Amino acid sequence: MGTRIHAKSISIATDGKVFVTQEGAVEPSQVGQIDIATFINPAGLKQVGENLFAETAASGSPNLGTPSAEGRGAVKQGFLEASNVDPTRELIDLIRTQRGYEFNSQSIRAADESLRTVAQIRR
Repeated sequence: MGTRIHAKSISIATDGKVFVTQEGAVEPSQVGQIDIATFINPAGLKQVGENLFAETAASGSPNLGTPSAEGRGAVKQGFLEASNVDPTRELIDLIRTQRGYEFNSQSIRAADESLRTVAQIRR
């Protein structure tokens, strides 16, 4: 096993550097680095559950890099990731879509009935 560090505090910078302040030390020391992987085709990743994904031939190889650089996201210590879906907005969009479908359906029925009436008048 590795060396054990008794930390008084741990902090993670937005660029992924992990710092530890040890007992008796004034300044924190860097003990690690968190990298972020990007993929050529993120849609090709295999979902393995619990918000975890695995590399596949379709996704391509991971391209590791420093957070906050080259279009990668930043690391935020102390934040809890929330869902990026707003249920209220989704329900409003669903109702709007359903009403649009009903309106179009009624318009097609009205046009069909008009054409049927015109066809009967011609006879």
